Amino acid sequence: MTSSVRHVVTEDPQREQWRLLSPFLYPSNVRKYLADHSPQPPPNPAVPAEQVAGSIAQAREYYAAARRASLNTSPLLLYYGFTNLLLACLILRLGRDPVISGHGLYLPQIPHGSIGDIVIRPTDPAHGAASICERELGEAAPLPQLPEWQLHEVLARIPDIRDSFIRCYDHVQPATLPIAVSEQQLLGPSDDTYELERIPLATIDDSVDYQLLLQSVPDFNTAYLAPQEAGEHIILNKPLAAVEIGEHSVMGQKHLIVSRANTTAPVAVGQLTLFLMALYALGHVSRYSPAIWHPFVRNDQTGERLLIEHLLDIAHRFTPNLVLNVISQRRIQFVGTGRD
Repeated sequence: MTSSVRHVVTEDPQREQWRLLSPFLYPSNVRKYLADHSPQPPPNPAVPAEQVAGSIAQAREYYAAARRASLNTSPLLLYYGFTNLLLACLILRLGRDPVISGHGLYLPQIPHGSIGDIVIRPTDPAHGAASICERELGEAAPLPQLPEWQLHEVLARIPDIRDSFIRCYDHVQPATLPIAVSEQQLLGPSDDTYELERIPLATIDDSVDYQLLLQSVPDFNTAYLAPQEAGEHIILNKPLAAVEIGEHSVMGQKHLIVSRANTTAPVAVGQLTLFLMALYALGHVSRYSPAIWHPFVRNDQTGERLLIEHLLDIAHRFTPNLVLNVISQRRIQFVGTGRD
């Protein structure tokens, strides 16, 4: 998790994030970035520079087309756009064109019931796109050790759709824990303050032991001291040598992400990979299984379509932002007031 934050003042974050990516449309800027940031600058930087510039140009057009398209095709267009952005991001990160063999994901089962029951299987840990992205851009989670995901398990770990997820899947617990952060005055004569982090107890089901739940958050014990219950909140105090964990929503609210229950140890899977898996599943079904996808788009009676539409709206706005965070090596937070 990137701890450094840059606040960017804008009334149109959607437009501004593409403006910040637009310098990489020019190969000369890409070559300069590679020379300044790459651990091993490529011997012939012209080739990866053109690859980055072309990938970002295509991504921008795919995202624009997805915004105009209906739910029949927008998941596929967003997936194409996102994979182009990820390719550009990988080249900028590695200093070379990565060796990628396929999506690194596979759908062994496409049910005719809930879209959330779609099964996603990571494949090809060495050269699959999903594993490469997680290894190079995320938290280095060993995706192939998680043999299969259901789509609702992926959606449960995306902070911005938490409320929509709860309304849609009332039988499944969300896997994000929103953190309330407040400035507190230190005891003593100084004016120094510190950030107090709290989890509202109302966000955790009464049947769940919050102590066990927090132990399922990767690296929780290195980020926080033992949690303490106080009134309607769980207080999270940090040790002196705390590491930063968690993910942030579009609006900047911090969330802790609960690991898969069937893993031997808590495993962090980054937001880039979660969006990649979700968009792959939805893009694949809409493209190759229209007999399932079109009736869902036309006749959904459960409200699941509202969740999918919310996910796609967030993906359209936030996935370029996540890529921009990796490229700039700090979290870009767009704000609408005069903050520096």
